[in-house]
Amino acid sequence: MEGEDIAVGPGGSNGGAKRGRRKKKEGVQYDQGLVKGSEEWSRLKKDNHKEVERRRRETINDGINELKKIVPGCDKNKGSILQRAVQYLLQLKENEAQNIEKWTLEKMLNEQSVKDLNGEIERLNKTLEEREGQLRGLRERLKEREEELGRLKGIGAKRLREDEGVEGDEAAKRARV
Repeated sequence: MEGEDIAVGPGGSNGGAKRGRRKKKEGVQYDQGLVKGSEEWSRLKKDNHKEVERRRRETINDGINELKKIVPGCDKNKGSILQRAVQYLLQLKENEAQNIEKWTLEKMLNEQSVKDLNGEIERLNKTLEEREGQLRGLRERLKEREEELGRLKGIGAKRLREDEGVEGDEAAKRARV
């Protein structure tokens, strides 16, 4: 039958590989010069099948042995290793769901805390601006008071000199008399 889809892969099996096209004809010699349907051909076909099955079992056993190393609390029995692996995966999946829920809640709480802290920062910045304004006002008043005090000191010193001058005149008058 020309153009029929057949498996192509190691030992004639595709082992999950893509299917290819190969022409298939009766009485044609395959591989090692064997004629399809002959006793040697049948024996080779059986041997190839045995080899494919042996590799498949090795692959399965290797996978089970890897699971045994990874999954805690496994027995030597293949069935119990697979059951424990399923339980472990379900447990990991449940833990993941719980962690996601926990992290989501923590994230929401952290976002709220950040929002609250940003509000507090804004409030404190406004208070700081108000206090700085008050401080500028107080400094201006202080400067005005210092200037007024300087004027008053100048006036006081002048009066003092005048008073001393008046007192000195009176003392001079008394001394003359």
